[in-house]
Amino acid sequence: MKVYLDDERQTPDGWHRVYWPEDAITLLKQGIVTEISLDHDLGDDEHGTGYDVILWIEEAVATQGFQPTLIRVHSANSSTSQKMEFGITNIKRLSMLIELGHALLLRKLSYIYNNVYSKNCCYSYRKRYQLSFV
Repeated sequence: MKVYLDDERQTPDGWHRVYWPEDAITLLKQGIVTEISLDHDLGDDEHGTGYDVILWIEEAVATQGFQPTLIRVHSANSSTSQKMEFGITNIKRLSMLIELGHALLLRKLSYIYNNVYSKNCCYSYRKRYQLSFV
């Protein structure tokens, strides 16, 4: 599903329109969003902005393993658009670092299994690391 967060513009064909950040975040949490396009100014900054969605995505990537979708900004507010684009860049970097970390962890676990936790492992090494085999 393509999600379009905006309060004024016409919704493009093939997009699902939402008016508030919490509506966009609810759909993101459900894992059904393939692409999201965000406006910043939604008519009531106290209620939330498109940047709040960026902040939620960034936190979800960092703390929940959330896989970010394609994120676009269509705001006419140039200063906040730039801030949102910086946020998107940070999300991409964070996501790549997490993926790299997972890849390195898998490589290390594979090494440990193949070289330490194998039946051919020497007795002294198993004893040193208190490994036992079933």
